[in-house]
Amino acid sequence: MKLHTSLLLTTLLLDTTLAQKWPNPEPCTGECRIHDPALARSENGTYYLFGSAPGVTVKTAPSLNGPWSEPKKVFNTEDQLGAPDIMHVNGKWWLYYQRTKISTQESNISVASSPSLSSPFVDHGLLDIPPGNEQRDYNRIDANLFYDSNGRDLYLNFGSFWDDIFQLRLSDPKTVISDSFSHLEKNKTEPGFPGESSTGANPSEGAFEFKWNGKYYLFWSSGNCCHTTKTVPLGDEYKIMVCRSDKATGPFVDKAGKNCVSENGGTMILGTHDNVYAPGGQGVRYDDELKSVILYYHWLRFDNQEEPATFGWNYLGWDGEGWPFVTEKGDGTKDKGKGEKKV
Repeated sequence: MKLHTSLLLTTLLLDTTLAQKWPNPEPCTGECRIHDPALARSENGTYYLFGSAPGVTVKTAPSLNGPWSEPKKVFNTEDQLGAPDIMHVNGKWWLYYQRTKISTQESNISVASSPSLSSPFVDHGLLDIPPGNEQRDYNRIDANLFYDSNGRDLYLNFGSFWDDIFQLRLSDPKTVISDSFSHLEKNKTEPGFPGESSTGANPSEGAFEFKWNGKYYLFWSSGNCCHTTKTVPLGDEYKIMVCRSDKATGPFVDKAGKNCVSENGGTMILGTHDNVYAPGGQGVRYDDELKSVILYYHWLRFDNQEEPATFGWNYLGWDGEGWPFVTEKGDGTKDKGKGEKKV
């Protein structure tokens, strides 16, 4: 079995990483297991990491490398609550999360708030997002709050499968502005989950918007999040994509100029490599401690894909045309100011 895995990994490396070599995740110590990480940093410098789990979990560390504490529940429930997103707006921390019914469009997004990351969160219930329909065929999961300082506007990015990633404007962190939809990304080239054809052949999810040097970057996860090479071919697993725009609402295009809604656009910036399998569930932030933009995500071990996912992060550099790439510290970074911070 070890020989078989080694041959598979060698084939994958020949197919996908000869043209681009990605660095391995930075070291992580302590309790690093997590799925769908959402990262924040308090005023005293403590990092908080939220993840999908019953009740949503949170753990803390003095640095991105850890040591990460044992997880604690945010909400006192055994219900599976997923894909958290955390952001500081108007003096409060706002935590978004989802309740999901797999392979249906009956999921929904809730929001909670707290005056500090160390205080209890007050649940405000469901956002008033209308259900998907034939005109806007989406699923209400994978929330991402984006604040655009240009117009001081709030946007909620969301969506998974069907017609993928959409956006709504908010009047405040818990109030949706009706009929303010934008369609950000649509992928009809990837296969769907095995045996789950109701979702259609378009697995894109986990949108995360980030502003840098006047451009708006849309990161998302493409492919199958939760299958192994036993059930999906290599290349169909999670990978991290990016498109960009001159406006928060799009249209977004990839590095080759393809529209990310109408032309299957998307530039991969991180995929399976070495012993890293299916990186995804990502976020991006400017880190004051590191003085750099970072990409964070979860990933699986290629040689043991049955193990729980773990927290990973890397530095992001920027090429001469302003496109991000995963890099080692100080390698090729061309940052020009802080841009927009996640928190």
